[in-house]
Amino acid sequence: MVTNLAQYSASFMETVLSRRSVMPKRLCAPGPSNKEIQVMVDAALTAPDHNQLTPWRLVLVSEEKRDHLARAFIHGKIRRWGEVSEDEKTIELDKAHAVPVMLALISDFKFDEPEVPLEEQYIAIGAAVQNILLCAHASGYGAIILSGNRVHDREVRDFLSVPDDQHLLGFVCMGSIKERPKDVTRRQHTDVLRIL
Repeated sequence: MVTNLAQYSASFMETVLSRRSVMPKRLCAPGPSNKEIQVMVDAALTAPDHNQLTPWRLVLVSEEKRDHLARAFIHGKIRRWGEVSEDEKTIELDKAHAVPVMLALISDFKFDEPEVPLEEQYIAIGAAVQNILLCAHASGYGAIILSGNRVHDREVRDFLSVPDDQHLLGFVCMGSIKERPKDVTRRQHTDVLRIL
């Protein structure tokens, strides 16, 4: 039970306002444990979600499967480019192994829900991901969501068992912070808030 709500609220707001995306090159082991990941997913399930459709799912890509993921990255790039150098193959292998924890984020839209249009389901997915990122930050980890061309590659989608009516939206990457991210200048509320 919280005995000092004001202090708790200040700490929570500090956590939210200080969250930053941290690139994989700045992350290292250890990453969140399976139990910590489960708590993060539980937090994602508290996000706003009209009719509780849960229009998303996650796949935790274990370290044992990263070489398989790298091969999917490489084959996708070969299909797109036609030819890939050994250096490029190494880059894709490094990307697959770059972070301790990698969660594939996959849409699971409910198309037969007339009360909940797709834009609301997208909002639910974004809110769920933000809860995961906030939990990672609050736990002292760095995290980021990455996408790029590979999320459209059939080879990567097949590896993750993504059916044609779903989308691979990106990879949530997490780990310990080995290098602090560069400072950024954020936009201010006056840039985006209009008062009528």
